[in-house]
Amino acid sequence: DSLEKSQYADNTIVMIWGDHGWHLSEKMHYGKTGLWEESARVPFIVNVPGVTPPNTKCNGVVNLIDMYPTLIELCGLPPNPENDGRSFTTLLKNPSMEWDQPTLTTYQCKNHSITDGRYRYTWYGGRADGAEELYDHDTDPLENTNLASDPSYKEVIVRLRQHVPTHHEPNSPSNPHDGLKKSKSQTSAGSKKARLG
Repeated sequence: DSLEKSQYADNTIVMIWGDHGWHLSEKMHYGKTGLWEESARVPFIVNVPGVTPPNTKCNGVVNLIDMYPTLIELCGLPPNPENDGRSFTTLLKNPSMEWDQPTLTTYQCKNHSITDGRYRYTWYGGRADGAEELYDHDTDPLENTNLASDPSYKEVIVRLRQHVPTHHEPNSPSNPHDGLKKSKSQTSAGSKKARLG
Protein backbone atom coordinates (compact mmCIF):
# COMPACT_ATOMS: atom_id res chain seq x y z
CA ASP A 1 0.00 0.00 0.00
CA SER A 2 2.83 2.42 0.79
CA LEU A 3 4.27 2.17 -2.71
CA GLU A 4 0.85 2.67 -4.30
CA LYS A 5 0.34 5.84 -2.26
CA SER A 6 3.82 7.21 -2.92
CA GLN A 7 5.17 9.41 -5.68
CA TYR A 8 7.13 6.39 -6.97
CA ALA A 9 4.15 4.18 -7.81
CA ASP A 10 4.24 5.02 -11.52
CA ASN A 11 7.97 4.53 -12.04
CA THR A 12 8.92 1.58 -9.82
CA ILE A 13 9.46 -1.89 -11.24
CA VAL A 14 8.60 -4.65 -8.78
CA MET A 15 9.92 -8.22 -9.12
CA ILE A 16 9.04 -10.73 -6.42
CA TRP A 17 10.27 -14.29 -6.47
CA GLY A 18 10.47 -17.14 -4.00
CA ASP A 19 12.63 -20.14 -3.31
CA HIS A 20 12.25 -23.35 -5.26
CA GLY A 21 10.13 -26.14 -3.86
CA TRP A 22 10.70 -29.36 -2.00
CA HIS A 23 10.17 -32.94 -2.98
CA LEU A 24 8.07 -34.62 -0.31
CA SER A 25 8.77 -38.23 -1.36
CA GLU A 26 7.66 -37.82 -4.99
CA LYS A 27 9.71 -40.27 -7.03
CA MET A 28 11.14 -41.55 -3.72
CA HIS A 29 12.98 -38.24 -3.35
CA TYR A 30 12.98 -35.89 -0.38
CA GLY A 31 14.59 -32.46 -0.46
CA LYS A 32 15.29 -29.58 -2.81
CA THR A 33 18.00 -30.99 -5.02
CA GLY A 34 16.92 -32.34 -8.36
CA LEU A 35 15.89 -31.42 -11.88
CA TRP A 36 12.19 -32.26 -11.71
CA GLU A 37 9.53 -29.56 -11.78
CA GLU A 38 8.94 -29.56 -8.02
CA SER A 39 12.44 -28.31 -7.24
CA ALA A 40 13.27 -26.47 -10.47
CA ARG A 41 10.53 -23.83 -10.57
CA VAL A 42 9.96 -20.75 -8.44
CA PRO A 43 7.03 -18.36 -8.04
CA PHE A 44 7.71 -15.08 -9.86
CA ILE A 45 5.61 -11.91 -9.93
CA VAL A 46 6.46 -8.84 -12.01
CA ASN A 47 4.79 -5.44 -12.14
CA VAL A 48 6.01 -2.76 -14.54
CA PRO A 49 3.88 0.40 -14.59
CA GLY A 50 2.56 1.04 -18.09
CA VAL A 51 3.89 -2.29 -19.38
CA THR A 52 2.39 -5.28 -17.59
CA PRO A 53 -1.37 -5.75 -17.82
CA PRO A 54 -2.80 -5.92 -14.27
CA ASN A 55 -3.89 -9.26 -12.78
CA THR A 56 -2.58 -11.27 -15.73
CA LYS A 57 -1.07 -14.75 -15.53
CA CYS A 58 1.66 -15.71 -17.96
CA ASN A 59 2.63 -19.28 -18.83
CA GLY A 60 5.91 -18.39 -20.56
CA VAL A 61 8.95 -19.81 -18.76
CA VAL A 62 11.85 -17.56 -17.88
CA ASN A 63 14.93 -17.97 -15.73
CA LEU A 64 15.98 -15.83 -12.78
CA ILE A 65 19.19 -15.08 -14.68
CA ASP A 66 16.95 -13.23 -17.16
CA MET A 67 15.94 -10.63 -14.58
CA TYR A 68 18.95 -8.36 -15.01
CA PRO A 69 18.81 -8.12 -18.83
CA THR A 70 15.08 -7.45 -18.52
CA LEU A 71 15.60 -4.66 -15.99
CA ILE A 72 18.32 -3.15 -18.20
CA GLU A 73 15.93 -3.03 -21.17
CA LEU A 74 13.00 -1.73 -19.12
CA CYS A 75 15.18 1.09 -17.79
CA GLY A 76 16.26 2.05 -21.30
CA LEU A 77 19.91 1.17 -20.73
CA PRO A 78 22.09 -0.44 -23.40
CA PRO A 79 22.38 -4.23 -23.12
CA ASN A 80 25.67 -5.71 -22.01
CA PRO A 81 26.63 -8.62 -24.31
CA GLU A 82 28.74 -10.11 -21.50
CA ASN A 83 25.67 -10.67 -19.31
CA ASP A 84 24.11 -14.09 -19.19
CA GLY A 85 20.37 -14.37 -19.63
CA ARG A 86 17.97 -12.69 -22.02
CA SER A 87 15.35 -10.01 -21.66
CA PHE A 88 11.73 -11.12 -21.36
CA THR A 89 10.33 -7.58 -21.79
CA THR A 90 8.38 -8.70 -24.88
CA LEU A 91 6.64 -11.36 -22.79
CA LEU A 92 5.79 -8.82 -20.08
CA LYS A 93 4.13 -6.60 -22.66
CA ASN A 94 2.15 -9.49 -24.14
CA PRO A 95 1.78 -12.31 -21.56
CA SER A 96 -0.46 -14.40 -23.82
CA MET A 97 2.05 -14.54 -26.67
CA GLU A 98 3.66 -17.78 -27.81
CA TRP A 99 6.99 -17.81 -25.97
CA ASP A 100 9.28 -20.48 -27.39
CA GLN A 101 12.36 -19.63 -25.34
CA PRO A 102 13.40 -22.72 -23.34
CA THR A 103 15.10 -22.24 -20.00
CA LEU A 104 17.93 -24.20 -18.40
CA THR A 105 18.35 -25.60 -14.89
CA THR A 106 21.62 -27.26 -13.90
CA TYR A 107 22.35 -29.45 -10.90
CA GLN A 108 25.91 -30.57 -10.24
CA CYS A 109 28.30 -31.17 -13.10
CA LYS A 110 26.76 -32.00 -16.50
CA ASN A 111 23.21 -32.61 -15.26
CA HIS A 112 20.84 -30.27 -17.09
CA SER A 113 17.11 -29.82 -17.52
CA ILE A 114 15.54 -27.77 -20.31
CA THR A 115 11.90 -26.75 -20.27
CA ASP A 116 9.83 -24.81 -22.77
CA GLY A 117 6.73 -24.82 -20.57
CA ARG A 118 5.14 -27.88 -22.12
CA TYR A 119 8.06 -30.31 -22.14
CA ARG A 120 10.87 -30.88 -19.66
CA TYR A 121 13.93 -32.66 -21.08
CA THR A 122 16.61 -33.75 -18.62
CA TRP A 123 20.05 -35.12 -19.43
CA TYR A 124 22.13 -36.66 -16.66
CA GLY A 125 25.49 -36.25 -18.36
CA GLY A 126 27.25 -36.40 -15.01
CA ARG A 127 26.17 -40.01 -14.57
CA ALA A 128 27.89 -42.93 -16.22
CA ASP A 129 24.72 -43.97 -18.05
CA GLY A 130 23.93 -40.45 -19.37
CA ALA A 131 20.24 -41.09 -18.68
CA GLU A 132 17.56 -38.93 -20.29
CA GLU A 133 14.06 -37.99 -19.22
CA LEU A 134 11.25 -36.27 -21.11
CA TYR A 135 7.90 -35.24 -19.65
CA ASP A 136 4.88 -33.65 -21.30
CA HIS A 137 3.36 -31.22 -18.79
CA ASP A 138 0.12 -31.00 -20.78
CA THR A 139 -0.66 -34.65 -20.07
CA ASP A 140 1.68 -35.41 -17.15
CA PRO A 141 2.23 -32.33 -14.94
CA LEU A 142 3.61 -34.47 -12.10
CA GLU A 143 6.28 -35.95 -14.40
CA ASN A 144 5.49 -39.60 -13.74
CA THR A 145 5.83 -40.98 -17.29
CA ASN A 146 9.26 -40.70 -18.88
CA LEU A 147 8.80 -40.37 -22.66
CA ALA A 148 12.51 -40.26 -23.56
CA SER A 149 12.49 -43.75 -25.08
CA ASP A 150 9.30 -43.15 -27.08
CA PRO A 151 10.34 -42.66 -30.75
CA SER A 152 7.40 -40.34 -31.41
CA TYR A 153 9.08 -37.70 -29.19
CA LYS A 154 12.46 -37.81 -30.95
CA GLU A 155 12.01 -34.37 -32.55
CA VAL A 156 11.10 -32.81 -29.20
CA ILE A 157 14.24 -34.27 -27.62
CA VAL A 158 16.45 -33.09 -30.49
CA ARG A 159 14.94 -29.58 -30.28
CA LEU A 160 15.45 -29.27 -26.53
CA ARG A 161 18.81 -31.07 -26.44
CA GLN A 162 20.36 -28.32 -28.58
CA HIS A 163 20.09 -26.04 -25.51
CA VAL A 164 22.21 -28.31 -23.30
CA PRO A 165 25.52 -26.55 -22.56
CA THR A 166 28.63 -27.90 -24.21
CA HIS A 167 30.96 -26.43 -21.57
CA HIS A 168 30.69 -27.83 -18.05
CA GLU A 169 32.32 -26.44 -14.94
CA PRO A 170 33.55 -29.13 -12.55
CA ASN A 171 31.81 -29.73 -9.25
CA SER A 172 33.01 -27.53 -6.44
CA PRO A 173 35.09 -29.47 -3.92
CA SER A 174 33.04 -27.79 -1.18
CA ASN A 175 29.78 -29.31 -2.47
CA PRO A 176 28.75 -31.95 0.11
CA HIS A 177 26.61 -33.75 -2.49
CA ASP A 178 29.31 -34.38 -5.08
CA GLY A 179 30.72 -37.50 -3.42
CA LEU A 180 34.31 -36.28 -3.59
CA LYS A 181 36.60 -36.96 -0.66
CA LYS A 182 37.77 -33.56 0.48
CA SER A 183 41.25 -32.75 1.63
CA LYS A 184 41.83 -30.38 4.55
CA SER A 185 42.80 -27.56 2.18
CA GLN A 186 39.64 -28.01 0.10
CA THR A 187 37.37 -27.52 3.09
CA SER A 188 39.12 -24.47 4.54
CA ALA A 189 37.23 -21.20 4.78
CA GLY A 190 39.66 -19.61 2.33
CA SER A 191 38.97 -22.27 -0.27
CA LYS A 192 35.22 -21.90 0.14
CA LYS A 193 35.51 -18.15 -0.18
CA ALA A 194 37.52 -18.51 -3.36
CA ARG A 195 34.90 -20.84 -4.82
CA LEU A 196 32.03 -18.52 -3.96
CA GLY A 197 33.78 -15.39 -5.20
